[in-house]
Amino acid sequence: MALQAACAPAARSLPTRPPSAGGRAAWRACRPAVRRCAALPAQASLSGHSSLGVWQRIELARRKLEVAVREENYAVAAEAKKEIQLLMERLPANQLLLATLLERLERGGLAEEEATAVVRQLGELGEWEAVPALAAALHSEGDGVAAAAEEALWNLFLRCPTPELDQMMQQGVALMRVPEQWDQALQLFDRMVALAPTFAEAYNKRATVLFLLQRFEEAIADCRIAMQMNPYHFKAAAGMGLCCAAVEDIEGSIAAYQTAVAINPRLKHLRAHIRRLQQSLREAQLADEWQQGPRE
Repeated sequence: MALQAACAPAARSLPTRPPSAGGRAAWRACRPAVRRCAALPAQASLSGHSSLGVWQRIELARRKLEVAVREENYAVAAEAKKEIQLLMERLPANQLLLATLLERLERGGLAEEEATAVVRQLGELGEWEAVPALAAALHSEGDGVAAAAEEALWNLFLRCPTPELDQMMQQGVALMRVPEQWDQALQLFDRMVALAPTFAEAYNKRATVLFLLQRFEEAIADCRIAMQMNPYHFKAAAGMGLCCAAVEDIEGSIAAYQTAVAINPRLKHLRAHIRRLQQSLREAQLADEWQQGPRE
């Protein structure tokens, strides 16, 4: 089924088990997977873009240090530690603060109030390198930490690459509130996609308008693009589930909802949708078996 095929790949493109919030290895393992969903061509001056190469080298040096310590190779460990210190000195102030905050989370042992404050600071920094750590924080046992992580991620997802796009985003969201202006909202988000074809949230917002206009197949396609650009976009995954349900693609809807919940366990209302859809699927399968009758 074409629509089912459109839904399933997008769900598979996301991690089926997002990194847990506990442990140094878990935090590190999830970092490299982040994609800069608001990235523009190289000439665009995005915050943190110029230091991305240094940041990646720091990550490699940290992994080198971790392996060396595990293997008790102290000479290599000392070399890696020195390399990290030298690279950290080359980071701009915002990236240095980012590294410090991430290190605090990695060490663990923070009280919920402290961890919540760190997560909020990460969100305020607006650096895309923090996205995997914030996604991991969604799985924190402390509800305050998880709630702060959700808010921080959503603010990052909405952050537009340029002031012009930010103004367009605000206009589009306002137009979406008035049914008579949905067509205008669609035209505006079409322009955003054309101006910033690698900005995931433009596709997600356009998918929302397409859903409102009952153009479900097109909405599914945009949700899929948004999720491919930003594998942590739990709202795009949830939106795809809604669109798939609208075209009676039950399996695709279940898969998309499960992906959304796997990324963000705070979407508890989706669990009820999943159970209801699974029950509908079982009933449909039983009805098919009944119609086919006993096999000889």
